[in-house]
Amino acid sequence: MDSDYELIRIASLTTATEAHILRMTLNHAGIPAQVTGEQSSNTLGGGALIPAEVHVRKIDETNARVIVDEYLKKPQKILEPWTCSCGEDIDEGFGSCWSCGRDHPSFSDLNDG
Repeated sequence: MDSDYELIRIASLTTATEAHILRMTLNHAGIPAQVTGEQSSNTLGGGALIPAEVHVRKIDETNARVIVDEYLKKPQKILEPWTCSCGEDIDEGFGSCWSCGRDHPSFSDLNDG
């Protein structure tokens, strides 16, 4: 059904970095995910904080919720600065290369507690 492919919010996180790490965790598990609201996940003039959201297809909701629950239970590691295989230097905390889009090379170790 078409409604199975409708995007639903699976998580709201304080920072875009956290949302992208969760997106990569879901992608690594074979679940396509998208981050929205990352441009507004900083404080606005009035002091309001708009969270970055992670969305998945409705058909993936059950499996995604298991992964999200596990992810949120574990203390998260901050990625050290790294150099992508394309040669781009990536700042601390970023899990994807902004030049070529590749994920951090040790991504599979991100959620090992």
